[in-house]
Amino acid sequence: MFQAPKLLTKRSLCFGILLFVVAACVAWANLSRHTNWTPDGYVYARMMLQDTGASAAAARRMALQFYLSTPVGSSPRYRRFFTDESLGMFTADAKPFASRVLYPYLASLLYRTYGFQSLVLVSMVAYVLSAVGFYVFLLYFGRDWLAAVVSLAFFATPLMRTLGASALTDMLALLFWIWGLVVAMEWLRHPRFIWAILLSCCWIGLALTRPAPYLPLGLAFGAIVWSVRTRHYAVSVTPFTTAALAGICAYALSTSVTHTPGLGTHLHWLYQHALNGWLYANPRVLSIGDRNSFSVWYLHDVLWVSAKTLLILLRSVLPAVLIVVAIVGFWQRRDTLEATAIVWAGIFGILGVLANPVLWELPRLVEAPLYPLIAAGIVMLTMTFTANRLEWLPGSMANKPE
Repeated sequence: MFQAPKLLTKRSLCFGILLFVVAACVAWANLSRHTNWTPDGYVYARMMLQDTGASAAAARRMALQFYLSTPVGSSPRYRRFFTDESLGMFTADAKPFASRVLYPYLASLLYRTYGFQSLVLVSMVAYVLSAVGFYVFLLYFGRDWLAAVVSLAFFATPLMRTLGASALTDMLALLFWIWGLVVAMEWLRHPRFIWAILLSCCWIGLALTRPAPYLPLGLAFGAIVWSVRTRHYAVSVTPFTTAALAGICAYALSTSVTHTPGLGTHLHWLYQHALNGWLYANPRVLSIGDRNSFSVWYLHDVLWVSAKTLLILLRSVLPAVLIVVAIVGFWQRRDTLEATAIVWAGIFGILGVLANPVLWELPRLVEAPLYPLIAAGIVMLTMTFTANRLEWLPGSMANKPE
């Protein structure tokens, strides 16, 4: 079993406070000045306005007026997205974002003071709190200084800074995902009822922010796999599974109440855009089979997006190296429960491409949730490497006679 983090030591608290201050400074000095207004954010803006009490017509008019003044709204490529109500994004039978109720609701609480900037402000706050959670999560696998350095490195990446400055649900969803991982690790340390409750709350919050219940399900499945492989029942199976099911139930309830269409409707909506070659279409030439069959198009898009992503990864070199390092780190601890659970959570996260095979959406939908898992593997291997090196140092405890 892994070493439990010493959160209340002066050193770990100092690193945590330092990380919080740095993340807050980045949010204030950088994210607030590079806001990312996207077509998807237009939908959340309308939902936010309706949560403040505006009618659907008034919400549309106010959101449209604002978004047409942004760079994305003035772009000829995206303008139709805002002006054409016949798109599947807004028709009564196809509202793919309707179940994501938590993000626009939180923004609505700030709207009277900050206006449309409230959407970005929620992401900025989530960015800061997620950075702290990232650090706490890594403390379960390595030293405080290492956890702080790795956390800073990951949250300084363009992807994390973009999500922190976006009017999207992704950063808030990462907040629930990262802190859910922290609670899960704490359960493995001290299996108490309060941690099971908090874990369920995290997964419910995640489900009401983004349709990603497969991530907690992967964590629970990993605990089951470990139990079967070791022929020893893991106490964590019950709370992990129960919490994951709580998230699934919350998503199902929200979907039912808001009349959100299912995955099939969403994929057919993407198919129609692929046929038109607009907005969400992948940059590839459709074959005759693609145009005549949804199934053929779907299979080709999943394979094409997967291959293209792998090629981009290999060309980037550094991300590929970091992933290899993380894999080696997990392999060295493959017999532990926490490593098995995290690996399966990662596998389920990668399978998220099946629900949204759009190349330019993969970084925020698939890559970002894997960041804490990859970071954990890197910290694991670094700690193992450091320990092995210390054993050979003159005067080390390993070389001293008993």
